[in-house]
Amino acid sequence: MSSRVLLQVWQGGAYGEGLPQRICSLLSLQPDWPSEGRVPATASGISVGSCTFLVSSVPALVLFDSGTGRSFVSLAFSHHINVGRESLSRPLRVSIADERAVFSTDVIRGCVLEIFGVEFPIDLVPIAMGDVCVIVGMDWLSRYEAVIDCER
Repeated sequence: MSSRVLLQVWQGGAYGEGLPQRICSLLSLQPDWPSEGRVPATASGISVGSCTFLVSSVPALVLFDSGTGRSFVSLAFSHHINVGRESLSRPLRVSIADERAVFSTDVIRGCVLEIFGVEFPIDLVPIAMGDVCVIVGMDWLSRYEAVIDCER
């Protein structure tokens, strides 16, 4: 069974009466999940979709997850990002889908997520995770009024 993902990204009023402008839409993307096996746990009303994009000019498997408040980068992929790390004011406890907890003390600010030639700034918290390079959470999704629509 395949699902299609629609991700729409909006940017604040660059034209007209301060109306937001849709700057890109992704249609009919096939999630990069296997047809069988473990996928991120989702609750009702939480949308998840994944595809490959450039993150700070490096191709990365990116998961868009409305069920997480922050955006994350895998420790392995974070070594490909040439942006300085900053320390968080206090450690961040992150619950992973397999119900284990990991902690992070850093954030990588000023990364760039490129979607169809449009660059968006994104701050990423490095954590140990599996196959996904980047998880885009509600901090980024809400800032750009992104919509994940798995029904279309």
